[in-house]
Amino acid sequence: MVKLLSNKQSKYKRKRMILTVIFFSLFFCGCFYVGKDRYEDVLQKPSIDWSSRDALTVIISPIANNLFDQQSPNIKVFATPYYPSVILGIQRAAQQREHWSEEQFCFNTDQLLKDGAGLYMDWESYRFVDARGNYFHDKTQIDSMLFLITIENRSWPCNIPIMTALVSNGGRVAYQNVPLASPSDWPCYMPEITDIKDRIFLINSQNKYIKPKYIWGVRHNILSNPETIFAMFHFRNGDYHFLKKSNKMFLVIEGFENEIKLSFPLSMMR
Repeated sequence: MVKLLSNKQSKYKRKRMILTVIFFSLFFCGCFYVGKDRYEDVLQKPSIDWSSRDALTVIISPIANNLFDQQSPNIKVFATPYYPSVILGIQRAAQQREHWSEEQFCFNTDQLLKDGAGLYMDWESYRFVDARGNYFHDKTQIDSMLFLITIENRSWPCNIPIMTALVSNGGRVAYQNVPLASPSDWPCYMPEITDIKDRIFLINSQNKYIKPKYIWGVRHNILSNPETIFAMFHFRNGDYHFLKKSNKMFLVIEGFENEIKLSFPLSMMR
C-alpha cells in the first residue's frame, strides 16, 4: 500500500511540474501572444502537427480565474480542467521540451488521458475513445475529470506600509523608515485550509453539485504561500451523468472572504 501511494504521489508530482513549468513560461517568458490561431483552429489539426505555440494555446484557453473579481481581493484562483485536448497540449509541450520520441509521447499521453479524463486514444485515427470503446463525440462519455487548481493569497506576506521620518534617538536626529501601524493593527488575512476538500464543488446548469472524489497536494494548514492541488470529480452515477443537459459547469470554492465561482463552457470540452 505504501508503494502504491508513493507511485501515485510521484505521478501527480510530475503532472504538476509539467503544467507549472508551461504556465510560468507562458506568462513570464512572453512566448505566448494573442492574434494567432485560436483554440478551435488548433484543434482542427492533429496534435503531431502542433507547434509549441499551438500546444500552449490549447493548454491556456480553458483556464478559468478570478483575477478581476473585486469581491475576492485577497484570494485568487486559477483552475485548469484536464479536457482531452488540454492533456494532448500538456504532453506535446512536454515532448518538445524533453525531446521524447513519438512512442514515448503516446505512452505518457495514454497514462494521463486514463488518469485525467478516463479516455484512451486510437493512435491510428487520432481519435479519443471512451471507457466503453466508443469514439468520443459527446461530453457525457467522460466519466471523470481532473482539475489542477492554484490558490494564491495576495495579502501574504503582510507588508505594513512604512514612511521615512525624522526620528530623535539619544539626542541624535536622523531619517528612519517607520511603520505606519503595529502588526496588531494591521491584520493579515491567513485563512485555514485544513477542510479545503469539503469546500470545493462542481455545479452544473441545473444547479446540482458534486463533491470531488479526492483532493491531492495540499501542503499547509494555513493559506500563505500558493497551494497547487489536484481535484478529481466523477461525473457518472449509474445512468445519471452530471453534465447531461448542461452547457456550462462551475467550479465553486467556499470558505474564503467570499464565494469563488469559475465558469467553464462545455463547448471547449474536446
